[in-house]
Amino acid sequence: MNTEIISYPNSDKLFNYLTNQSRSDYPDFSTYTQNEFSQYWLFSDIYNFFGPNITGQHRYIEKTLKDAITASTPKNLDKGIPKSLLNSESLFEAHVELILNDYYINTPEGIKQKKNGLDAKLSRYAFWCIAKQHPNMIFTELYLMNPTFTHDQVCFYAYHLSRIHLRDKLSKLEKTINGIAYKHKIDLNAFHREQENVFFCDNNPKSIESFYRRKRELTGSILNHIGQHSLRARITALKNAINYYDSQKEVNFQKFYNFLLNELRTQRNKLYCQKNIFPSEEIYTFPITDLKKELKEQEKIFIRKFITLKLR
Repeated sequence: MNTEIISYPNSDKLFNYLTNQSRSDYPDFSTYTQNEFSQYWLFSDIYNFFGPNITGQHRYIEKTLKDAITASTPKNLDKGIPKSLLNSESLFEAHVELILNDYYINTPEGIKQKKNGLDAKLSRYAFWCIAKQHPNMIFTELYLMNPTFTHDQVCFYAYHLSRIHLRDKLSKLEKTINGIAYKHKIDLNAFHREQENVFFCDNNPKSIESFYRRKRELTGSILNHIGQHSLRARITALKNAINYYDSQKEVNFQKFYNFLLNELRTQRNKLYCQKNIFPSEEIYTFPITDLKKELKEQEKIFIRKFITLKLR
């Protein structure tokens, strides 16, 4: 497999932020390497890096974090977990410390300075609870769950596991595209077949599937087996086609259909130019369902380890 495609967008900047913005209450953290609970991130730093769409506004810190912790913490965690921790208030107290702080925040109008503004210290678990609410933050989630991972290790797993939310995005777009075709009384089987033939570089998807099925290594739709880059290319093509359809005053399905096929062809070729790979060459034997199971297992291990490691 081409190792060049194991990458993640803006991963260097993100990894540097995650590793450099963690802090400790101890003046010499190196002597407390086992006390991971001493590590924290400031809400103001997270806000400036990820933006209010991820973190919410400062004035809603308490509600935002309580909601995130409640949503991310499984209900059946009583085994081996102190009963005193098993409610949202207790978890909030254990993993978040509200403080007054001097800091800068980035706004659309520019940079604003806050003096004695509301801020918060977040434990690794609390930070993870925010990331968990946003599937596109899989890189951050994986780093938080695996504090000893190197940049390359996080990239490797983020590349594969990001297929989960990208496939979900693609499924929603496919429903819209199918709805357009159905509205115009188009044969959906033929509609899908032509799209696949174009996107997979005129390699018959059935022959690709047959190759893998002979080895019993492919199950379900071939779109559940393509990689992150191919999923992104496909998403872009369908988004552009839907936007084109919505922009037309008088709908001509054949023009829309031609536009869709051209977009699939364009994005496929862009993928080859940028990554030197076609969608038919970025096929993985493990489907999306297996990746979802793998991520759930990782999350379970992380929660059991870090939910009891209090901030203070």
